[in-house]
Amino acid sequence: MINSYRKILTLTLIFTIGVNFLYAQNDRDVEIPINWSYLATPFEESIRGIATSEDGVLWVSGTNNLVAKYDTTIGKWEVFRPGVESHTYDFRDIEVIGETKIIAMAAGEDKASAVYLSEDGGKSWAKVYDNPEKQGFFDAIAFYDSNRGILVGDPINGRFFISETQDGGKTWNELPMDSKPQTQKGEYQFAASGTQLRAFSNGMAIIVSGGQFARSFISNNYGLNWESYPTPALQGDQSSGLFSVCKLSNGSFIAVGGDYAQPFHAENNVITSMDGKQWRIVPHRKFPGYLSSVQNFGDYIIAVGAVNSYLSDLNKVSFKLFSADGFHCLSATSDRMYAAGSDGLVAYITLKQVENAIQREKN
Repeated sequence: MINSYRKILTLTLIFTIGVNFLYAQNDRDVEIPINWSYLATPFEESIRGIATSEDGVLWVSGTNNLVAKYDTTIGKWEVFRPGVESHTYDFRDIEVIGETKIIAMAAGEDKASAVYLSEDGGKSWAKVYDNPEKQGFFDAIAFYDSNRGILVGDPINGRFFISETQDGGKTWNELPMDSKPQTQKGEYQFAASGTQLRAFSNGMAIIVSGGQFARSFISNNYGLNWESYPTPALQGDQSSGLFSVCKLSNGSFIAVGGDYAQPFHAENNVITSMDGKQWRIVPHRKFPGYLSSVQNFGDYIIAVGAVNSYLSDLNKVSFKLFSADGFHCLSATSDRMYAAGSDGLVAYITLKQVENAIQREKN
């Protein structure tokens, strides 16, 4: 990803958080009121990585080497700082395998990109992978199962960087050049929420891109071969494109994005597809601006950006504003949707809240 993105994005999101209240009051009235419940946090870092473990523990990661876990049963945080003794990392993605294995991915140029692993629930950490490319930039990681995982990064010599693990994150190996998807000039990925990449147990992986081109890339054999597909999403500028993709429980796909430099731009920011290949723009009456993360939640879809939070029915995509609060990333359990963002903000809504709000709207 180009250097200006790394510099501009932080400034832009600080601005958008500051005008969040004004934006909601002047441009978009809340249509289905649902209040986020905020967790008190012992940190103030910007958070872009979020995950939940099988036992319901919440994990977040972010700037200044932040990795933290929240035990929902006792309401207590534990804060870790992997690699703090050697480097200042921005952990933009985090994955949880089982109850004790945690993989945190740092994003940045050259050695600012790295992967850290804990196999004891965060008590100890080891750096297991260094960025092998001086001009490289890690963007996201995802796991097909408890052993096989994939890491993607910005283009090197006209192809996305791809690395894989087959032992649960202990070792990583860069894929051969001909296994890496070819990119167009000015095309890259946004390391905004760790969700422009998704992987599934059948060996399928999907990536969405941005910049001059916003496309989807699909592999059906654990990243060994890829096909690319155009999308009608907003594109053509270094700050525009797709930022997040999600496979929904009905088998279809949704991807969201926009332009982080124009967070209120509301055209071509949400697209859907039955197969991740043929995409269509979602028609809209009132619509969200820039969105950085989208997630399935029961029979619904939640999407967030630096300004505001949106809700849609799963089978008839049409987003409605439910909160003026903005976030970077999302992670769901069966009954809670967690969100995290700037200044150490972490919050959640419950599925029951969503169902009750929908019922009130119908009555």
